[in-house]
Amino acid sequence: MTGSLLDSLSPDRWTIREIALRRLASSPNDPFVSEVDGRTENYGRFIERSSALAHFFAECGVAVGHTVAVLCHNGIPALHGWMAASLIGAVDVTVNSAYRGELLAHVFRTTQPKVALVDARLLDVLLEVRDQLPFLTDVVLIGACKVPGDDYGFQLSQYEEVVEAPQPMPARHIEPQDPTAVMFTSGTTGPSKAVLLPNAQVCLLAHQVIVNTRLSANDVYYNAHPLHHIAGKFMGVLAVFTAGGHLV
Repeated sequence: MTGSLLDSLSPDRWTIREIALRRLASSPNDPFVSEVDGRTENYGRFIERSSALAHFFAECGVAVGHTVAVLCHNGIPALHGWMAASLIGAVDVTVNSAYRGELLAHVFRTTQPKVALVDARLLDVLLEVRDQLPFLTDVVLIGACKVPGDDYGFQLSQYEEVVEAPQPMPARHIEPQDPTAVMFTSGTTGPSKAVLLPNAQVCLLAHQVIVNTRLSANDVYYNAHPLHHIAGKFMGVLAVFTAGGHLV
């Protein structure tokens, strides 16, 4: 027997949202994620803040199957963006934070998110390709804006204010076959291709890691992989989240 919540779920319930609901019920006070030399959030706090962000996304018109971009460095806010999208059946598009210019524009043009969670340190990078993103209507900014009064062509909201507004988990019906993320290929022979991943597939990836590494709630897992990669997001973060361990 592994430490996976998926052991007790039939495959027709394998969704990130279902795992979050069960984790919230079983171990809300256990530590979930710590940043190196930074803060720690337990499962309850992490899901609570992600739920608040999910409500904001929903108020912006994000529905099941819609995309949400996350342009952030590795850290807890980026994970809030991923989980918030997952809780409402949206499709997480976590963008390589090293992308600039055409590489960045290609990801946005391909996925066409109307909402993005953006690190303030990367806002200038986004603005460089703003004229190619007419579909982007709302940006949730992590950190202080350099020029708060500027008209960027989208509605700007502060992440810190959004996630601190208590909200219950939004009600959504999500199926295992519903898409949950877009991962981009390496682009060796041309522009990176967008690969759409369903809930059940990413849950299976996490489950395989738990089974093969014997990952459990007693383990601390150090994840150095980027969050725009399967190894970082699903074989790392989701595996730990499913097992109930402590992610660093």
